[in-house]
Amino acid sequence: LMKTGHPAYYIPSRWTVSRDVHLVFAQTRNRIATMLQKYNGKLSFTTDAWTSPNHRAFIAFSVHLEHNGVPLSMPLDVVEVARVGDARTSHCV
Repeated sequence: LMKTGHPAYYIPSRWTVSRDVHLVFAQTRNRIATMLQKYNGKLSFTTDAWTSPNHRAFIAFSVHLEHNGVPLSMPLDVVEVARVGDARTSHCV
């Protein structure tokens, strides 16, 4: 369907996209870690929690700082919260 309007259009495989996303993530994670370790100013951390329409709960963690006079906000992680009755958390209850 994508090639109907433009037959020469290159569509990367799902494997290529997956590999590239993982590569960019790893490189970006390392750059952010290095930048935060070298940062001499104040860091502010925030969290946000929500439930998706299909009843899955998530928590996001972000860091906020000023870099070269420009305010920056960077997401650090998004974690799915396990349900209390879930086998993964039953040993904690």
